[in-house]
Amino acid sequence: SDLNRVTVGESSTATETDTNVSNSSLTAELPFEIRYPEDNRSAQARKDYKQAVMRASPETLIIDYNSKGENSVKNNLLFYTQYPTAFYKTLCQTYPNNNKRGISRGRQISVLGEKDTDSVMLTFNVYHNGTIMVQGSESSLDQFALCFHTLKQQTEAEKQEPEPATLQSAPSHTEPNSAPSSL
Repeated sequence: SDLNRVTVGESSTATETDTNVSNSSLTAELPFEIRYPEDNRSAQARKDYKQAVMRASPETLIIDYNSKGENSVKNNLLFYTQYPTAFYKTLCQTYPNNNKRGISRGRQISVLGEKDTDSVMLTFNVYHNGTIMVQGSESSLDQFALCFHTLKQQTEAEKQEPEPATLQSAPSHTEPNSAPSSL
């Protein structure tokens, strides 16, 4: 069956027994994965765990993989922010060759190719709850990951007050000790 997995850094991995990954190890702005605890088998438990990890490490890029057997494919990149509108504005400015539309519980930006404007290079789903999902080919996702730090710096000028929908706590059935205490 298909399983999503989220792992920390290129060479390190956070598990339920190794949850004290220091923030200094994330200063390189490399995306990281999360290793789900063994007892998080249901899709909802995995989703809640991922949401708790993202909220514990705001504006930190997370790689989401789709696994089938021995093969893993980078599905998308995710991060959480209390400032989704600021990121939305910055993404629109950074990628001016785009199509924008509304989606359920958020907004979507499709970044078009410079030469082939019918080709979508990246898609950003900016949700009202503060989750931002970046979708595209592995090479497009890798390129985005390289410029993520700069994008965060550009977004600082757009930030106002945290948006109310982002301040809602994680789902109530997600226990604080089911997610890493610090990343």
